Amino acid sequence: MLSEFYAENYMSISKKTFIKKYSDAIIRDEAAVFAGAGYSKEAGFCNWKELLKDVAEDLNLSIEKESDYISLAQYYENKNGYNILCNTILDRFSKYKNNYTIAKVIESLPIKTYWTTNFDHFIEDTLKYDFNKNVDVKKSNMNLTCNLRNRDATVYKFHGDIDDFSSLVITKSDYEEFENKSLPFINALNGDLISKTFVFVGYSFNDPDLFNVLKNVHLTYDKNKRIHYALIKRVSENDYNDKDEYNYELIKYKLKIQDLKRYGIETVEIDDFKEIVEIFINIKKRYLINNIYIAGNCRKLPNNWTQTSADMFLYNLGYKLAKENFKICTGCIEGVGPQIENGVLNSVFENDLSLNNALDIKRLPLINGNLDHMNNDSKNVMRNEIYKKNGIVIFLFGNQYYDGKLQISKGVMNDYFRAKNENMYLIPVGSTGGASNKISSIIKKEIENYSYLKNSIETLCKSTEPEILIDEIFNVINNIQNL
Repeated sequence: MLSEFYAENYMSISKKTFIKKYSDAIIRDEAAVFAGAGYSKEAGFCNWKELLKDVAEDLNLSIEKESDYISLAQYYENKNGYNILCNTILDRFSKYKNNYTIAKVIESLPIKTYWTTNFDHFIEDTLKYDFNKNVDVKKSNMNLTCNLRNRDATVYKFHGDIDDFSSLVITKSDYEEFENKSLPFINALNGDLISKTFVFVGYSFNDPDLFNVLKNVHLTYDKNKRIHYALIKRVSENDYNDKDEYNYELIKYKLKIQDLKRYGIETVEIDDFKEIVEIFINIKKRYLINNIYIAGNCRKLPNNWTQTSADMFLYNLGYKLAKENFKICTGCIEGVGPQIENGVLNSVFENDLSLNNALDIKRLPLINGNLDHMNNDSKNVMRNEIYKKNGIVIFLFGNQYYDGKLQISKGVMNDYFRAKNENMYLIPVGSTGGASNKISSIIKKEIENYSYLKNSIETLCKSTEPEILIDEIFNVINNIQNL
């Protein structure tokens, strides 16, 4: 009977589904992370069991036999006082290592909201020093009233910060007082759980404070509540010496997953925490393919193109990409950029889109406005931004005058080599000539490495019909999305 019950009621979601849903939330600027002790553990920080090992020994208890860490901390405070408890925990804090791959891949994404029950500075330091992000850290109620200007991310320390003992939530009495003392924090988390899509990483779901917040959201919104996600490691028989103990923990594990669904939390099961890195790499890929860089210029049209057909092609391509909610990055280069931009801008106006979500203009940095004297250092900075923030490159035309002679554009060819090196998806429209035609010829020779182009490369090389080319470009993009 029990096995039948679990078959009907125990259900997690696939990694593929989570990757799609969460990357969509990032694209909509609605993604958030809730980090538990497991998030920092990879970097060398202690979990609760390790933090309280000395506490247990002082009380003549074994940490291996304890699971109620909140009560354990309370017993130690009762015996030694709060400051000694905090200092004992502080003494066990590790200096983090450099191989924290989970945090690095997650925090490289444009996620602006982080919540954590951890006391350490790991999240904010990684955002600050690894990714040069401007971070607003909320440690207490007082921090909520003022915001850092030009912030890239906000980190909410739900249970305080190790630098401020008065803010820490450790003991049973801290938890008992939390609701009264931290109502502004609770309200802030309530608001984010309603308006954002969370992923819980390294979190055990044993925190009564969080469940009180989840309960309130559940009771208020019931069937209309937002769906969140939790990455949870499967119970493995290999982790237990006793089969009966394993079976018991497996039952508890399945019941927990089932119960989390009540609160709108879907579970994504993993066998190893290393899988989290792979999951978020794929999320990043999916997020980036929503951002498309247009690489191209055109000082003179090829003989098989008229000005009317070229303008129509570029305008309609920009228009349709924006309408389908892609973000277009362009350098506003002669013969390509202005037409693409015009299409995007009209699409934004006619379809009531967000301009910031539709268009990113990267103008070439010049010295004193002189086209003949490019500021190469600034140009490299700009190009690094392009390759970092876009997942697809569409190559269009690509010719330029050098010493008075029309030649294949060196800039567009450089875009190709750099994009290939960065493992971006490449869509050359060979029929537009110039660098795009040359790139198509190179790719054709290695087409087995470009499965998403295989059925489209010939059409992209031969057709000059604007609508046919645009349809084929979208076929390729669809192939990329389905990889």
